[in-house]
Amino acid sequence: MNKLIFIELKKVFHKKSIYVIYGLMVIFCLLNNILYWMDYDEDGNYKYIDQTNLNNEVQSLKEELKNYDVENDDDISMYLSIQTKLDLIHLQKKFSSHSWQYRKVSVYLYELVYQLNYARYVEKDPDKIDVLVQEYNDAIKKLEEDRWDYFLELEKEKLEQERDVLKSQLKLVVDKKQQLELEQELLEQEKKLKVVNYRLENKIKEDSSYLNLALEGYQESEKTIEYYSLFNRARTRLEELEYRNALASSKMNQYILNNKQNVNKQNNLNYQLRTIVEDYEIFIIILLLIVSSTIICDEFRDGTIKLLLIKPYSRCKILLSKYFASVIVMGISILFLILVQFMIGSAIFGFDSLKIPVVVYHFRLSKITTYSVFIYMMIRILAKLPLLLMLLSLSFLLGILFCSNVVAISIPLMIYMFSSSIHSLAVQYHLKFMRYFVSMNWNFQDYLFGGISDFEFIYFRFSCVIWLLYFIIIGVLAWISFNKKNIRNI
Repeated sequence: MNKLIFIELKKVFHKKSIYVIYGLMVIFCLLNNILYWMDYDEDGNYKYIDQTNLNNEVQSLKEELKNYDVENDDDISMYLSIQTKLDLIHLQKKFSSHSWQYRKVSVYLYELVYQLNYARYVEKDPDKIDVLVQEYNDAIKKLEEDRWDYFLELEKEKLEQERDVLKSQLKLVVDKKQQLELEQELLEQEKKLKVVNYRLENKIKEDSSYLNLALEGYQESEKTIEYYSLFNRARTRLEELEYRNALASSKMNQYILNNKQNVNKQNNLNYQLRTIVEDYEIFIIILLLIVSSTIICDEFRDGTIKLLLIKPYSRCKILLSKYFASVIVMGISILFLILVQFMIGSAIFGFDSLKIPVVVYHFRLSKITTYSVFIYMMIRILAKLPLLLMLLSLSFLLGILFCSNVVAISIPLMIYMFSSSIHSLAVQYHLKFMRYFVSMNWNFQDYLFGGISDFEFIYFRFSCVIWLLYFIIIGVLAWISFNKKNIRNI
């Protein structure tokens, strides 16, 4: 058997098409890493955020402003509102798209700019305008000096005042319903105050830094968790997934904030390795289909199958040797891809990121778990094997049945390409019968770390059984077809 496998491997690696695909993989890998290196900054933020939307908004607001007359009392409010938005956008564009000034200038200065415009266009009081202009210039100076803490202190002061007012109102209210409403408002104010204090204590700006993104992500996730915790009914599958995603996001962002470590940075070797299967999946699949189809079809087309059958090997051993050779080529290709990514990635990004753990939330353990990038990468690859093996086996069977490379490659490839559309259709319309389709059950990455599928009618054990049944049926059909294949006229 080993000798037969070795012979098949020699045949495979004598084909030029294999090396063409390997070459394309290397080129794509190189370009992919270079793009990540060029397009992302040191904090892992995309450099070239498109400002077209801001420019379009400016044009839209200018056109809308023409419809209002500041001298008309009925138009004053809308005119001032639009003019204020225009002024703030022009101010916003002066700062980096990743800065806290860019993100928060409209929040911090809207009221001041609105008052200034009101004084200019309505009151026309020179003294008041001078006072507001001075206040505006002071605010701009603090923006330019990166005084983010100044604005947060102002926000904190405002929130404390609003909180004190709510507490005073709560003491005077007798009605239970109003009390509950005020208590809810007070709770929201306390949450906002807690976030502001956390920012000031930990020096977290409201910019695009990973710490700020983690804090914002944590806040959003907690809102979603709180929303679903109020449900008095069982959650649907999609609701359950949203709840689980929020829970995982909350715990992971909490880990980032506690450890001050950017575990989600994309422009490094760590990220490129852990997403290697998803990034290059199509190359691996095309390679597999070519190998698994030609390893059978070429033998029948060229008539060399006779040379194998006259040797003292059973048809079963010949068939298995070809299948195992295809599986080995798959393994070699994945290892080749990892090696190429490691060499290119390390040359561009260096090795430092390999020390960063991969952080995931394990639903069964109900806690954060960390893995080295290589362990995590292997887990993802193993979870992808059912899909790869199923496509390989199907191509193998079609090659035996039709002795056509086109059929053996195109049909599995089409099934793979349309599998996501089929899956979306089944989920959207709750088509229970589609749970028996193999393409609904071959993505075992959904089940990693206690995860669930978004299709409510399948679960891990069910997918294992369905996949195994398809695998056995395809294997039996391939064995029967190959044994009954008439080769006299080949």
